[in-house]
Amino acid sequence: MPSNLFRCFNFLVIEDDKENKDNLQEVTNLLKDFEYNNIYCFHVKNSPNLNNYNSIKKFFIKEYNYKSIHFIISNNVDFLFYQVAAFDYLIPIVSLQWIEQCISRNHLLRTLNFSPDPKHLLKDTTIYIVRNPTMTHTDYRFYSEIVTALGGVCLDVLTNKVTHIISISCFDPNMVKIYPMIKNIGNTKIVYATWLLECFKTSKYADESKHKVDMAINDDSDNDTRINISYTRIDERFEDLWEDLENSSELCSQSIKKKYLEGHTFIIDLDLSLSSKIYKFLIQLIKFYGGNFVPYIKLDDIESNKNIDCFIGESINTKSFELCKKKGIYTGNIIWFFNIWLFETLIDPKKKMIWSPFKSKLFKSKDLILSHTNYFGQERIYIQKLTEILGGITTTSLSSQNTHLLVKIPFGKKYLNATTKKPNCKVINHIWLEKCYLEGVILDTDQDLFKDFDICQKGLSYFLNQIGNDDNSHEADKDEENASKVYELFEKNNITNDTFSSGEETDIGFSTANENQINPLFNYMSIDRKENVDTKEDGLNLNKLNSKSGFQSEKDNLESNQVESSLQNKKDNKVETEEDKYQELFGSLSEPPTNFNTNSINDTEQIIDNNDISSNNNIDSNNSGMSHTPLVSKQSFISEDKSSRADRDMIVNEIDKLTNNENKLSKTLDKSLTQPTDDILEQYNPTETSSRRRAARAKAEKRLHEDIESLNEFERNKKKKRIGDLLPSEIEKLEHIKELKNKAKEVVLSMKELSHESNKEETLKKLKHSYNVKAFVTGCHDDINELDKEILSLMGIQITEDYKSKLNCIIAPKKLRTVKFFNGLSFHPLEYILTPEFITKILEYVHHKENPVGVIKCEDFRLQEIDNEILEKTKLNSKLFERAYIANVNITSDVTGGIETISSILMNHGIKKVQRIGKSPLLVNNHSHKRIILKRGKAIHPPRCVIIAGSNSNVRKLKKRWSTMNNDNMDGLLVVTWDWCVQSIFQLDVDYNEKKDVLYSSL
Repeated sequence: MPSNLFRCFNFLVIEDDKENKDNLQEVTNLLKDFEYNNIYCFHVKNSPNLNNYNSIKKFFIKEYNYKSIHFIISNNVDFLFYQVAAFDYLIPIVSLQWIEQCISRNHLLRTLNFSPDPKHLLKDTTIYIVRNPTMTHTDYRFYSEIVTALGGVCLDVLTNKVTHIISISCFDPNMVKIYPMIKNIGNTKIVYATWLLECFKTSKYADESKHKVDMAINDDSDNDTRINISYTRIDERFEDLWEDLENSSELCSQSIKKKYLEGHTFIIDLDLSLSSKIYKFLIQLIKFYGGNFVPYIKLDDIESNKNIDCFIGESINTKSFELCKKKGIYTGNIIWFFNIWLFETLIDPKKKMIWSPFKSKLFKSKDLILSHTNYFGQERIYIQKLTEILGGITTTSLSSQNTHLLVKIPFGKKYLNATTKKPNCKVINHIWLEKCYLEGVILDTDQDLFKDFDICQKGLSYFLNQIGNDDNSHEADKDEENASKVYELFEKNNITNDTFSSGEETDIGFSTANENQINPLFNYMSIDRKENVDTKEDGLNLNKLNSKSGFQSEKDNLESNQVESSLQNKKDNKVETEEDKYQELFGSLSEPPTNFNTNSINDTEQIIDNNDISSNNNIDSNNSGMSHTPLVSKQSFISEDKSSRADRDMIVNEIDKLTNNENKLSKTLDKSLTQPTDDILEQYNPTETSSRRRAARAKAEKRLHEDIESLNEFERNKKKKRIGDLLPSEIEKLEHIKELKNKAKEVVLSMKELSHESNKEETLKKLKHSYNVKAFVTGCHDDINELDKEILSLMGIQITEDYKSKLNCIIAPKKLRTVKFFNGLSFHPLEYILTPEFITKILEYVHHKENPVGVIKCEDFRLQEIDNEILEKTKLNSKLFERAYIANVNITSDVTGGIETISSILMNHGIKKVQRIGKSPLLVNNHSHKRIILKRGKAIHPPRCVIIAGSNSNVRKLKKRWSTMNNDNMDGLLVVTWDWCVQSIFQLDVDYNEKKDVLYSSL
């Protein structure tokens, strides 16, 4: 009995002398009992001799412009226009088995599972990537693009169809949440992200056991213990696997034949928020496929480097993008990078809307909740990507919450329900979605153009993915005219197409099931079964609307989508991620610094006083593959492409030129085959152990807290080190510091006394020794800017926040009870305590272009409250409390200021150990035979037990406790307030004769 399973669909069957020998007859026999529209046939033996991508595309337009091909049936990818059809026009390419299985199961199966491309290693996988809090939105996009480039499906809702769960840490709290639910599912493998990258790098299905994640939790532990595992902990296993991946010399055996990036030089936008590991991996890929990579410290470097012709970025709202666009450089994004990997030739990213750095979002997620019908394979993936870029979300089913339905062919349950039962759902074609993004405005859905559901029958230029940014892609007649000029060269080949038509069209409704129906694994997803229609038709796409996921910080998917999408445009939406805090270093000490973020102390002063107490949207999967069809080198392609843009009438002559270049291409490919991979890959020391590398990272990180020193290190080593290993944020930091240094030099050298000097470097060198001030600033100059700090540094005055550095000065308006001031009195030696006017006067002189050296002297700005005798005590070999024979201190809980803060201050002044009084025994000082002669001649023994208490209320209990602990002997107990310590620090001397602020003493 006839079935409408394939109603309204047009098939193109590929025939050759190999695997597709009898395809046409077999397809015809299989579909004889089914309603279909048309079957066309292409004979590979009649292929014209074309090896330029643009020429192949024009040939395809000439042949199939108005035939509206929906599926191409082929058991291999060895036909001329495979890449054009699959990755440009997004037409599903499926093996004959797809038709057989669809008939057997009586519904249309997912086309991606039946790809004949051998490079689709992951076509039988469904992958869920755990969004670790340190994983940026761009990192997630990078991983998901690899998944779909290898033919896999990437979901952001965990279901029982998931075959692999990808993680970057066994300590990930999100992973810990879902682990109890999936640990007993036998067919789900939990692997590190390195498994994906190894599959991509080697073009082989990697062994999962090598990359298996062993969760760092106890199955019997309570839920709170699991969730509290910190994602900041380093997963050493992941680190080791990543190092193995970097050191591996095994590369993609197919891709090595194509150096499609040869002759092209790439830069990566400073605002592209990739983690260090992925950033380095991306650079390695660029170099492997023949390209060059150069970092840039400032925008002038882009202007001056004439070789730069490719730019990878995330947003159009950056200065580097604007400059590259102005220069005519190819400006693409991560999606573009993986698409040129699919095409094996460099294509201008302007040709496709979503290949360029992204525009700002137009929609809020609640305003664009889109479903789609009668789209398949990569068409769906493209729709999901574009919707997410616009700010909306996609759903697989149609419910009352959907705002839009995208229709390719006007039949089926979704179309019927949207037009008859859901008046609030706008039914449009894909042209509306694309033009909204292209024009940057939300267009009226009632326009006739967007209500034309036979749009694809008007020609290939109306297919998905054909609206570009640099031309009018809907000039179908012009395309056909251009294609006909190409076709004239091959008419002598007598190319024919055998056409079979069903000859009938009926009004029977479309009753297909989904490619593969998803059944939710957990109760986190509450789907309204009454509202969901045609779920079988679109089942494997993500139902983000009707799902609530416990795996995204317990927020619903709509909110999660907004948060995750905000990361896409770093310039417009300043969202601080944990990646900014915990971004890891990569490379050994012999490499340039890779985590240049400075950890500065909070500008807010902490006052210690008795009266004050201190206190994840669908990232779209992208089915992909690479044809074995040889293409010309990118130089020839670009030449032809520019020629066709300048004068399309010259296309025939250009093709003749390309034919003459085939011999040159063969030589280039032969050379690339024999080129050692060591010239392409980054160089590593394979014998270096993981522990040594981690130790090196720790030492490097310690160095990076000093901006200027790091810059100097960078300048000294940039000729011998791989600058390309730097992160964009690190390069941006270096650029900023370098600009500050240059500006400061200009300001200083403009001073009247120095402006006539000819040897500027020698002048700056002498000026550096004018002052020797390395200072803390406390209670003043909170608004001093970075430029002024750099100017002061050029004259030998260093202002820093890190008191652990070797400092010799405090700058304060008076004697202050602040942490900085107390810590400053512990400097060894403390040369100066100066008033704020010292800095103010120097900067006034400089900004009036007058030299302050010799006029402004440190001695004239000393803080009068601190005399020279105190400064001399900082030169002694022992600290304050060491001289008083106090090594250990006990503190009661009622002391204001906080035990951690007080402890840090005391330890800077010689205390070895501080303990809050609890159940543990009191700390004692073991020096019972020491005797101290006081000023009045009285001799005492130093205290054996020192307690800092908040008030008198606890003294009796403390005395009793000491007596019990000291065998009923009260000798050696000293109980004081914090003020006693403060006065001792101000004087840098402990006066045991002083009774003020002493609550009890038995000395």
